[in-house]
Amino acid sequence: IVTLNDDNFMVRTAAAELLGAIGDKRAGEPLIAALNDTAYQVRASAAKSLGQLNEIKAVEPLIASLSDSDPYVIKDAAWALGQIGDKRAVEPLVALLKTKNISNCGYFAEALGQIGDDRAVKPLLAALKSEIGTVRQSAATALGMIGSEKAIKPLIELSQNDVSESVRAAATAALENINKKQAND
Repeated sequence: IVTLNDDNFMVRTAAAELLGAIGDKRAGEPLIAALNDTAYQVRASAAKSLGQLNEIKAVEPLIASLSDSDPYVIKDAAWALGQIGDKRAVEPLVALLKTKNISNCGYFAEALGQIGDDRAVKPLLAALKSEIGTVRQSAATALGMIGSEKAIKPLIELSQNDVSESVRAAATAALENINKKQAND
C-alpha cells in the first residue's frame, strides 16, 4: 500500500495492479485516493483493482472517473462499476453510452449489462442500431445479461440480419440467455 505513494509512476501502477490481484480489502481507501494520481496508468490500474475488490465505497469516485481525460481510465472505471454492480452507476453509464464515445461505448454497454438494471434497456436497444459492430455486439450481450423481454424482437432481427457474424452470434447468445432467465423465473 505504501508503494502507491512512490515517486515512480511505474511502481505506483504496479502497486495498484497487485493490490487488486491480492484482493485485500484494506487497499480500498488507498486505491480510491489513487484515482486522483497524476499518471493515467495509476488511475486506470486503481479503477480496475477497485472493481476486482468489489469496493462499494468506490462507486462515487469511480463515477467521477468516468469524466477523466484519459480513455483508459474511463474504460477501467466503467469495467469496475460493472463488476461492483451498484445501480447508482446506471444513469452516468447510460449518459456516456448516448455520447457515442466509440472507443469506450462497448465497455459502457457491458457494464450496464453486468449491473442488470431495466433503465438500461432502452438505451441499449438504441445502441443495437450503431454503425459500429462492436457497439452492437456489446449492446446485444448486455441485453442478454439483463434479460428483458423488450429485447427479444430486436435481437431476433439482429441475429438474422446483421452484416457482422460476431454481432449475429452475440444476438443469438443474448436470446439464449433471455430464454434461460425466463425459464428460471
